[in-house]
Amino acid sequence: MLTWLKKQRKSWKRSLLFIVLLALSAGAIWYFTRPESVEFSIIQAERRDIVQSLEFTGQVNAQERVQLRFAAGGKVVYLGAQEGDQVVRGQTLATIDRRTIEKNLEKQLSTYETQRRTFENSEDAWGDSFSSEEERRNAEKDQFALDRSVLDVEIQSLAIESTRLSSPISGLLVDSPVNVTGVNLAATDVFEVVNPDTLYFQLFVDEVDIDRIYVGQKALVRLDSQPDAVLEAVVSQIALKAGQSSSGTVFPVDLTFISDVSIEQQRLGMNGEAEVVLAERTAVLTVPVEAVVFREGGSWVEVMVDGERQQRSIEIGVESDEYVEILSGLNENDQVVLP
Repeated sequence: MLTWLKKQRKSWKRSLLFIVLLALSAGAIWYFTRPESVEFSIIQAERRDIVQSLEFTGQVNAQERVQLRFAAGGKVVYLGAQEGDQVVRGQTLATIDRRTIEKNLEKQLSTYETQRRTFENSEDAWGDSFSSEEERRNAEKDQFALDRSVLDVEIQSLAIESTRLSSPISGLLVDSPVNVTGVNLAATDVFEVVNPDTLYFQLFVDEVDIDRIYVGQKALVRLDSQPDAVLEAVVSQIALKAGQSSSGTVFPVDLTFISDVSIEQQRLGMNGEAEVVLAERTAVLTVPVEAVVFREGGSWVEVMVDGERQQRSIEIGVESDEYVEILSGLNENDQVVLP
């Protein structure tokens, strides 16, 4: 009897140990395979205005902008405008000393007069015909010498004209190499005149996007120096020839400002960004971009129906950085799952 009880006790211990191990195993399996709780929120499809656009960098420039320099250096004897002054078309900006050129002109005129008289005397001696081949050759030499003296006089006349620098446009003198007379200028010193009424914003559009840009598109410009100011503009010109940049092949695109601008605030060379409007919709049904799952063959959202999440196929339209236009698949006030 005692032996039988010992055997039953051992059997009970083994069974208890097996049950405990089984419970621990089941608990471990449940712990490591339990579904994780997913946090999400519920929003409603709403109607709002939406704008689809592309952003590009660029800078302020001017359509009427000229850089002027003297053909040769010289001493400035007259200044017609100071940097920042308003100038009109044809106004003299500066004049350099032309006394040496005038003396050279007098010398060339004297040479011309000598050559002309020599030619006339020879012509009187030859009459209507030449008595020998040598006379014909001498006549040609005299003619060539006279022609050269005429050209020398014309060149010196042009040189005198080039001592006066005048503006071909009306505008502002934005850059001047001197502000006093008596200073020697080099041929590389530049006067720059800009018409402030022709300011525009120039973009550089990548070739993959250029087909989406057209003349007449609306745009919004924000300059780096004035991030809170939004300037309205419109695409006015698209270059037919590509250029190169660090990012690859680009096309210059000009935006004409609609908003009032001034060269004192929107200065030449200021950098900024332009948002070119591709499409815009008013009071259309939208959901946030992050609520949409884009898959090959369509787009999807999750909606709550009777307390359960269900996938629903949708058709989308205009897409902005934040919202997507819903063309079909959702109704206003549908509850959409937002991860």
